[in-house]
Amino acid sequence: MLKKYLICLLATLISYQLSAQFSFDQQKLKQYLEIQSQRIGFNGSVFISKDKRSVFTSHVGLASVELSVHINRNSTFALASISKSFTAALTLIAVTEGKLKLSDSLAIFFPELTDAQWRGITIHQLLSHQSGMPHNEGIAEYFISKSTQSFTRAQAITEILSLKLIAKPGSNTKYSSPGYFLLATILENIYKKGYGQLIQEKINTSLKLQNTGQLNNRIIVQNLVQGYAQVNDQLTVAPYRSYSLMKGSGDMYSSGEDLLRLLDHFSMLDIQPDLRNKMFNAQSQAPVERGDYYGYGWFLRAKNENQPKAFYHGGGSYGVSTLMASYPEENLSIVILNNVSVIPVNEIWSDIEKIVLGKSFDLPVIRKSVELSIEDLSHFSGVYMHENGMSLQIISQDGRLYAKMGNNSAFEIFCEKPNYFYGKKVSIDLIFELGTNKQITSLRTTGNGREFNFTKKQ
Repeated sequence: MLKKYLICLLATLISYQLSAQFSFDQQKLKQYLEIQSQRIGFNGSVFISKDKRSVFTSHVGLASVELSVHINRNSTFALASISKSFTAALTLIAVTEGKLKLSDSLAIFFPELTDAQWRGITIHQLLSHQSGMPHNEGIAEYFISKSTQSFTRAQAITEILSLKLIAKPGSNTKYSSPGYFLLATILENIYKKGYGQLIQEKINTSLKLQNTGQLNNRIIVQNLVQGYAQVNDQLTVAPYRSYSLMKGSGDMYSSGEDLLRLLDHFSMLDIQPDLRNKMFNAQSQAPVERGDYYGYGWFLRAKNENQPKAFYHGGGSYGVSTLMASYPEENLSIVILNNVSVIPVNEIWSDIEKIVLGKSFDLPVIRKSVELSIEDLSHFSGVYMHENGMSLQIISQDGRLYAKMGNNSAFEIFCEKPNYFYGKKVSIDLIFELGTNKQITSLRTTGNGREFNFTKKQ
């Protein structure tokens, strides 16, 4: 017994020494966050731990612009899709407890299903985004009306189960929030308890999380920040969105300290080792279209010469831009919470990582822009084509100029000098080039060390 105690004490002392030796330019990171607050509207908190010890916390901006209340260590944030990591953990706890099998199909839990493909969708496929189910856009008129409607539990289940599959289950990888709604519903059914109660009993209690739970559109959450959106470079109250179709996929809140504790002490959850191994290894057949391979509730970033291995999940919704990341080899955790949409949280994560790991990194520059008339802006409008078939659309609208790459969302670009524009939310420069007739004939883009040339379609 004494020997075991001494071993634990020695391990604690070694861990303390290692974390004490760890250092990075904290002033540079604080300066970076202040610059990004001015440059792109970052408004939130960053928490970092090393060897399970907090080494950095910083808050920028307001929890409530209306009341001039500053964000602080007790502020809680909506998490959006980070909720999926909690749902996946609950699911694997249920498997560990013998309540579920990864091979169980929806036919067991929803016997009313008649379609053979729907009935055959498994827990494994839901967890790994291989169910063939669409994302939220597959819900008819979701962003037009249904995202703001309050559905009863039964109505929400009917809505999700009426979706049209976009692929044969198990044949393709497609990120799907409705799939995680079904996982949460199955958990409620087998435990006969609400999703929020399961979070409290199975995760919060085990990890001693104090400020984590399930959101709905009626309850008051202590210290919950107000959500905002940037529209035409102006801050507005974020649009309303109902949580009734987001259960298990995007309806949780938490604080930065709680998320650090989740990352640092995840192994304390009652998940058997082989299941935890599955969770943090690729289960999707291909990279999810948003980036990396997916395990169960986590994206998996492979180690390469430029970056270490990381497990992570981000979240984005109206008034929410969040990300948490765990570095298993460095025993490092990073949490980024932000109450403004849309903020390039992956870019911010990449920049913070460089500073924390001591890599070469130049602080971004706050660039000034010049106003152009609607007539001047119209000269840049059009479709520009790359030789590989990639299209870049430049759109003039309401006295502003936007760029849209393929099927991606449009983002505003700003004029710095004649024919030279830049993006704030997207790190890109766009240089318009004139032909012999003084008309714009081509466009060159530079950003992230890459350059592309586009020709304007006539």
